[in-house]
Amino acid sequence: MGLFDYVSVNDPRFVCSEGHDLRGEEFQTKDFACSLGTITISTDGVTTRAFGGLGDPIDWRRPLNGSANVYAGCSQCASDKWRAWVEFVVTFEDDKPIRVERCPPDARDGKIAKRTTEEEG
Repeated sequence: MGLFDYVSVNDPRFVCSEGHDLRGEEFQTKDFACSLGTITISTDGVTTRAFGGLGDPIDWRRPLNGSANVYAGCSQCASDKWRAWVEFVVTFEDDKPIRVERCPPDARDGKIAKRTTEEEG
């Protein structure tokens, strides 16, 4: 088990396959600096970052460009033992999340067969 970064979302495009709003869920990713930092995606499309103290802080000064996989468990779909796995691909341009794509359940381990796209309108 390695390090990761937290992703906090306050963006209505993050919904599970059952339609539950995932704002407030704690997401994780291994696609940034893996410093246990926090990336926050707000409703107005502003992304802020806080370095977690591990790794090279220079990675946190560069604008986010490209795609990142972020994943969490939907607490509203949870059973007594497990949360339902939810994964998204977020595409950034100059720190702005321009696209949020929910991956289907069989997309784990990077095997993305088909995505449900919810583009910014």
